[in-house]
Amino acid sequence: MPFLPQGQLCENLGMSLKQGARVISTILSNAYSCFFQSQMEDSHANGICSNVPQTSESFQPSVSAFKDLISPSLGDEKTSDLNNLEGREFLSWVDFRTFFDRWCERNMFLFKIRCYTPLSRGSSHSNKNTSAIKYNYVQLVCKYSINQHATRSSSGEPPVPCQASIVVQAGPSHKCLLITHAKLDHNHRIAEEEFDHLFPRYMLKAKPFLFLEMTNTISKQFLMLKDLQDLVSQSSDEEPALRDLLEELTLTFSKDPKVKMKLVFCPDIAEVEGIFLMTSAMKSLLERFPSVIYINQSMSINDEFHLYTAICEDADNRGRACAYFISRKESLTPVRFMVVSLMQSVSDLIKPLIKTVILHASLEEVVLVQSLLPKRTVIMSQACALQILHSKIEMEEHSVQDKIKNIVSNLALSSTPEIYKHNLKTLKVTIKTSFLHFFLNYWHLRKETWVACWGLQEPQRIRFVNHIRTHLQSLQSTVCLNTSLSSCVNALLKLQSGLPNTNKCLGGC
Repeated sequence: MPFLPQGQLCENLGMSLKQGARVISTILSNAYSCFFQSQMEDSHANGICSNVPQTSESFQPSVSAFKDLISPSLGDEKTSDLNNLEGREFLSWVDFRTFFDRWCERNMFLFKIRCYTPLSRGSSHSNKNTSAIKYNYVQLVCKYSINQHATRSSSGEPPVPCQASIVVQAGPSHKCLLITHAKLDHNHRIAEEEFDHLFPRYMLKAKPFLFLEMTNTISKQFLMLKDLQDLVSQSSDEEPALRDLLEELTLTFSKDPKVKMKLVFCPDIAEVEGIFLMTSAMKSLLERFPSVIYINQSMSINDEFHLYTAICEDADNRGRACAYFISRKESLTPVRFMVVSLMQSVSDLIKPLIKTVILHASLEEVVLVQSLLPKRTVIMSQACALQILHSKIEMEEHSVQDKIKNIVSNLALSSTPEIYKHNLKTLKVTIKTSFLHFFLNYWHLRKETWVACWGLQEPQRIRFVNHIRTHLQSLQSTVCLNTSLSSCVNALLKLQSGLPNTNKCLGGC
């Protein structure tokens, strides 16, 4: 089959020479990439690790390679035709990736991966094509889905984020990939020069899920400075709030190279689930005074995150913060994660010196931590126990709520086992509601976990109650409500260093 000269081919297709060169280059690159990958897969399948030649004389793309490119679904730039992408099937991820990069090049679109879910090999639909399909779900959004335009409207306002998006999902029995959603009504234009400059970075072939793969790798691990620098270098297309956080943590690491820091990311989504932070000064403090650690749910920093603080007691009987953990409110075991991170942060010589751990956590989570630390005393704070019990009591008739709350408070604060028995007898005589059955079969059986007489002895117990109150007052004067994660980290570090927080809280910051 004859191969038309580039200029004649471009003229026949009705495109500029520059556009034609871009299209031809993409086709050649994608075709060779597929050939190279095929050769590599065949070699590995046969147990052979051979060098694949850099060129192949047998590979000769012809005019037929252009047919798919100029078909109506690719060549026509009208939105109505572009939206017809929905329902298209692909036999593999490579097929989709090759098609999508070529399609974006033809139509001058820039898409980025918002999130994805890998295909589980152990699923009920797993088959020999699973490795080729690769992904169960992929969402692609326009590069301008957040306000990244340098240009502004005549009123000075930034442009509205673009809503264009595409969803690709594994088809029935995982035999193909299927475009299930294609909203392609872009609210902006892009200059050809800008597109030519940016497109190589946005090809699926160029950096497939690199940032997401990095977050999956470092999630829940202690970070090195290079980890953060790599994340920052690859985060240019992520949300501004995430970029600000990464830059704040990088700055923290550069100032305090011995800081202990973890980032927890939601699996396969570039979204922070938690931040563990222990400066070198906090670590030194904990290693000097490790006997008792009190982990308290200190405050809600915004609609999505809680702040947990680990507090120890120094030689002057002052409460001192020795670690922070910022966690999403829906996280199931934030306290367990914080305890594990604390134990990993101190040396093996210090671990046996930790005798008592007091937790602001559910009974279930306290039991989990007890199983992790069988040689330590692990208990629930009375404040947390009463908070949980009082919320349960509020489900009873209003007329008896105050009476039940008073008795339960006396139970939690019982200073001896005998006083606890007396208060329990009072509860049994006074209360005949469903709460009594719940209490006897759940909380009473675990009384050693939450009642005062089986925990810290006075006056140490009272001192820690005061430590928590004092620390909360410091937080409230330093950390703004409804703040961003980067601002919260900055405020916590300033609180630790004794520096004033220069970020003023004006109705939330």
